[in-house]
Amino acid sequence: MLKIDDIKILEYDTDRYPFMEIIQDIFGYNNLEKFHEGLEEEVAFADQYNDQDTNHHRTFYSQFEEKLIPTYHKFVREFVAPLFEDSIVFQVKPTFRCNVPGNRAVPYHRDSDFNHESYERNFWLPFTDTNKHNTIIIESEREKKDFRPYVLNYGQILFFDGANLEHGNEINESNKSRLSMDFRVTLKDMFHDSENETLSANTKMVL
Repeated sequence: MLKIDDIKILEYDTDRYPFMEIIQDIFGYNNLEKFHEGLEEEVAFADQYNDQDTNHHRTFYSQFEEKLIPTYHKFVREFVAPLFEDSIVFQVKPTFRCNVPGNRAVPYHRDSDFNHESYERNFWLPFTDTNKHNTIIIESEREKKDFRPYVLNYGQILFFDGANLEHGNEINESNKSRLSMDFRVTLKDMFHDSENETLSANTKMVL
């Protein structure tokens, strides 16, 4: 069973939850590690305000309700929820990230600095294999700033305390794109409705 303050890499069945194939279908692009080669636009350097403001983000969010959400909700119900002893509340729509060479997906941050509650925890799931240049980087304790990359392969998912631990990306110095999604969970008995809104979508964080 996961404890709320664990940092842990878990493995899931990609045949049962074929996220990579779903993302390939959404973008009509088979080699996601070379995703950047198919981009027709110049992507602005990502900060906390524009990281969701790209044509490929708009493409993803225009199709994910139909193509991704059923498998995502099945994944949370069958794989994520049983990892905890108690009932959970989860982010109903995951957040899409794309880290192309020469850029980053997000700058360093703590989610609690941007309206999220300190009791929320994160799952981070890459749709590609990752490397030390394009993956997520996390400190081990709050304010410790001993950042280390967590290199995952497709079929693995990372659980960590994104609300309180500083995390983000360095500039991707590799020649491979990394596409991923992340979502937040909390124990149901810790959750309370909030008038706060998410930074990008201005969605209220309510049950």
